[in-house]
Amino acid sequence: MAGLLAWAADVVGAHGNNHELSEDRIPIVFAEDQRKYVQELDSKASSLSRSIQDLRLRLPSPDISRRLPHILAHSLASNAALALQLNAHSATKEQVFLIVLQFAMLKGYCMLAYKLLSISSSEEIEIHDEKLFGISEVGGGIKISMLKDKAESPALAELRKVTLQEENAAYEKAILNCENKLQERMQETDLLLQKLQVRHYFRINMEMDETEQTLMEELENAETALDVRQSGKSVKSVDASETPAEAGLDAEAAKSDILEKMDNKKKDMSSMEEIVKDLEKRWVQIQENALKQPTPAQREKLLDKQLHNLMEQLAAKQAQAEGLVGEIHLKEMELERLKGLWRMIESSNVEGNTARNRFGRSTSEKGSASTDYMVDKLPYSTGGRTEHQERLMLLRSAFVMYILFLNIVVLIKLSF
Repeated sequence: MAGLLAWAADVVGAHGNNHELSEDRIPIVFAEDQRKYVQELDSKASSLSRSIQDLRLRLPSPDISRRLPHILAHSLASNAALALQLNAHSATKEQVFLIVLQFAMLKGYCMLAYKLLSISSSEEIEIHDEKLFGISEVGGGIKISMLKDKAESPALAELRKVTLQEENAAYEKAILNCENKLQERMQETDLLLQKLQVRHYFRINMEMDETEQTLMEELENAETALDVRQSGKSVKSVDASETPAEAGLDAEAAKSDILEKMDNKKKDMSSMEEIVKDLEKRWVQIQENALKQPTPAQREKLLDKQLHNLMEQLAAKQAQAEGLVGEIHLKEMELERLKGLWRMIESSNVEGNTARNRFGRSTSEKGSASTDYMVDKLPYSTGGRTEHQERLMLLRSAFVMYILFLNIVVLIKLSF
């Protein structure tokens, strides 16, 4: 049975181990079309394996995949899909292996027994009630021949072509998906680089602050050391005075350098403080201007209030005007009534005067005086009536002008 399995592994194309019964293997003899088909399958399998290796090379290193587990999952899924496609391409070899294995199992032969026994007649294998392959012994080997009609071979080839095209399309889709994922990862790396740059900038600022603090500490230490050395100069002898002088010069040089650095830092800080003060002043001015000038919403509210007040005033003035117009109309009606009465009285007076003149002018002085008094009284009364009418007309025109002036004022306020 071990020899049978080794022989099947050779058929599939795997690398079998060096077995002790390698000399007992029986070679398989294929037809020309079968050999070409197997070679095509081998070339496709090798191309797929090369493409898988290229994709694996394109994938990032394992440490990055461990840091990003979703990339590892996608790569494993793509590898599984490509492995399934490779297995689909090698399905024909597996079918041949299964057919030969089924034939050997049905006959109950193992490899050694199959070699010792002589097979004179060719055997046929039926799968799903169709004769597909024929196995016969030719020159110490096994020959597998197709028994299906030649008319059906183009249909099988077309079917295989369609399946291969579908598999290639799926493979291209998988490659496109992998490329899209790689682009997304590149974008993520760009974002990470930007974040790292920002962090580096903040780190540099922190380092500058730390260096400033260290320089301040060094300056203080140098000043203290200088004070100590100056205090100890009076105690030391003249012979040992040269070395402290040199040390003092070095300390003074270091102190001058540190002071220059500190001055530069102070200048930078003062310039920054001035800029901040200017910005604060501008901000205060902007806030004051914003408080002084009302917002559009506040302006709209004020204008609405003014309009409402003006409308109320206009309504009140119109009501007053209507009341005054009604009073004027009543006064005019009363005036007309009084005019009618005056005409009636005047006509009655005229009739009385004519009657008196008819009886004669030989009346008493008292009667003449009374008649003269009545006649003289007429112009006086008529003059009073005309003055009253003129006053009413002036009052009416003044009221109309007042209403017109109010309307003009309201229109001006609404326009502004």
